Amino acid sequence: MLNNFFTDNQCKELKESIENRQVKKITLNKETVSFLFSIEKLNNYLNNSLLIDPYVSVNNFNSTTSKRDLIERTTNKYSNALENELSLKNILFRIAKGDTLVVNKLQIFDQEIRDLADNLSELFLADTNVNLYYAHNKTTGINLHFDYKDVLAIQTHGTKHWKIYNKEKAYTNETIDKQKKPDIDNKKDFIDITTTAGDLLFIPKGVWHYAFTEQNSSIHLSLSLNPIKLKEVIAEIIDNNFPEIGEKPLYNFTKKSLQKNIDHLCKLIKETKIDNDLLSCIERKAIKTKYKIELE
Repeated sequence: MLNNFFTDNQCKELKESIENRQVKKITLNKETVSFLFSIEKLNNYLNNSLLIDPYVSVNNFNSTTSKRDLIERTTNKYSNALENELSLKNILFRIAKGDTLVVNKLQIFDQEIRDLADNLSELFLADTNVNLYYAHNKTTGINLHFDYKDVLAIQTHGTKHWKIYNKEKAYTNETIDKQKKPDIDNKKDFIDITTTAGDLLFIPKGVWHYAFTEQNSSIHLSLSLNPIKLKEVIAEIIDNNFPEIGEKPLYNFTKKSLQKNIDHLCKLIKETKIDNDLLSCIERKAIKTKYKIELE
């Protein structure tokens, strides 16, 4: 599938951007990308599927919409909070009020999206997830934020305008509310990028951004990449090669004794050769096992 999605040069360009942690827009084949999730496909999904929370939700720039705004009203006010099926009428009302429609974990419901996610997962040795975002025209999306994973924003319909903070990144080991948010009114600190159907935009984790529409509505797929982290690789090396050291109990440790143990462990890790067995263990850890059943 990826052969039809990326050219070799585009694939190389994307890999370099991910490696260098740089925001990058790449123009792909419009016809191929639009086929992934057209406006017709979205309408069919909304009209013919059960709309279940938390897979379907809406949000706005002020984050003021709740699940209670989307469920069908009943005479029993207590049952409302427990119902999971959402009202299409209420969803459409919130979209008309300027909310963005979100379909989470789209790969669960759509075979083409699942195939793309699986292919990219294998290409980058990273777990993948796909969320869909629909915004009507003249809509500002989710407020200024950063993602905790690298994101490939794939525009399948319409046009979206992005404001991307071009200075320091956020620390993704901390929550947003503990960070100093950029001043959204300081326009010179943001770069402007517009995506139309067929464009892919890579946004590294920790990059502050928000997006909006003007004259056209927009559908984009947010494909997040969750690769193995270096600290997990080091843990895998210790577990596979030096389990007795990794499990060594440290009673009444001191600064000196800790330093001695760490120095010894670092020396062993430095001398470790990555053989095929260890590489296979790390690859298995990088992508979660997916089970498949075929009932007869």
